[in-house]
Amino acid sequence: MTSKPIALIIGAGANIGQRVADQFVARGYLVAAAARSEHPSAPGSIHRYQTDASNPEAVAALVHQVAGDLGAPSVVIYNAASRITSPDPLADPLLLSHASASLAVSTLSPLAAAQATYQEWQKAGITKGTFIFTGNILNVTPLPGVMTFGMAKSATAHMVRSFADTYGDKGFKFYYADERTEAGTPAFLDRDGDAHASLYVDLAADPKQRVWWQTFVKGRGYVEFPVTLPAPSKVDDN
Repeated sequence: MTSKPIALIIGAGANIGQRVADQFVARGYLVAAAARSEHPSAPGSIHRYQTDASNPEAVAALVHQVAGDLGAPSVVIYNAASRITSPDPLADPLLLSHASASLAVSTLSPLAAAQATYQEWQKAGITKGTFIFTGNILNVTPLPGVMTFGMAKSATAHMVRSFADTYGDKGFKFYYADERTEAGTPAFLDRDGDAHASLYVDLAADPKQRVWWQTFVKGRGYVEFPVTLPAPSKVDDN
């Protein structure tokens, strides 16, 4: 166990995941970084774990393992995603299996992570905690070819808002993060890891629940945008 605060990143890839890990280490956190591929931990403040984000039970077990190894994480960031494309979904014989896969990675596993996190907060007597889901505009703007991906984002946005409404005034904060351009369109392939990291450490540092849906712009932080915006032509993996 450690006296440092713990941050767990689920879906710790090379862009957002690594930048977020580095920022939390710089703020004095011990970081547990979990990815699909196992990477050995090197001496320092980032501990590497392997997990399968398509398996909600495995994700819940990861949270409990990290709590047992390092201590209960006061910050959990769910950054895993699986984009499945289908240009003609109703003609796709794999539509139901694609929907199941999208919901597993982007809704059921975040739900499992949130529940396991809350259990560990309660067990450890943590009274201030932060859970952040890396989302995008698909919870409000459908795009061609990624219907099941958007279904999952929409479901998780609903979940995050529900948890923020239920637990936000009790010290347990929940956020759906959605990076945008200055015009309010989605960042997608131009997503900035450092912009995510800056927002996430800022949200974790604030003891109060802010707006659950954190639409943000690089260099500016949270910016409120109209719900309906012109749909872009590119979709990313988050």
